[in-house]
Formats: sequence, structure tokens, C-alpha cells
Amino acid sequence: MRIGLISDTHILHETKSLPPEVREVFKGVDLILHAGDIYLSSVLDELEETAPVLAARGDDDSPSMNGRVKEKHILNFEGFSLWLIHIFPYYFSSHSLLSILHSSYFYVHLAQCRVLYL
Repeated sequence: MRIGLISDTHILHETKSLPPEVREVFKGVDLILHAGDIYLSSVLDELEETAPVLAARGDDDSPSMNGRVKEKHILNFEGFSLWLIHIFPYYFSSHSLLSILHSSYFYVHLAQCRVLYL
């Protein structure tokens, strides 16, 4: 399975669409995970033209995106656990952090676009 990973697209009304390079990088992926700071729901529409999308709420995302984004997603792929959230929660104790680190964790607060092969 090929999973596209992206975050912090910060697409404003003036820009309105993703850079064309994003489509090129994500060509052929089975799923796209957006880790937040989307700004416009049209960004999710555009990504969904390539593959199904799951999105985490960013600290700058509008409440109007309710229903399209969640605070976190926990995905399981053949025994492999992947968490998708925007900002690493500061309230985790070191003990609970250790239990989380037994899973893979996709946390991004920088604009990135990558493909993960599972």
C-alpha cells in the first residue's frame, strides 16, 4: 500500500489550489493522510481527486471543517499502527509517551509531502 503524507498546506483564498507537484508526488497512492493546517476544504476536494483522504485538525483549521477532519486518526495496517494528528500533545506523561512510541506516529508541523510504502 502506498500512502501519501502531507501537512500544513496553508492554502489561502488567494491561492485556492495545491501546487501541481503535489499531484505528481501522489500519483498512484492508495490513501492520502493530511496532518492539518488545511485552511480550505477545497484542498481536501482536490486531494480526493487523486485518492481517498483522511485529515487531522490543525491548530489553524476552521470549525467549518467539522465532519471532514478529526482531532486524530489511529489506523491499523496488518498489525502496524499509525497515528495521524497535527501537534504532538504536550500533556502526555513519559509513561504514556512510551506506549505511544510502540506504534508509528505521523506528526508534522512543517509543510511536507511524502509517500510511505506499507
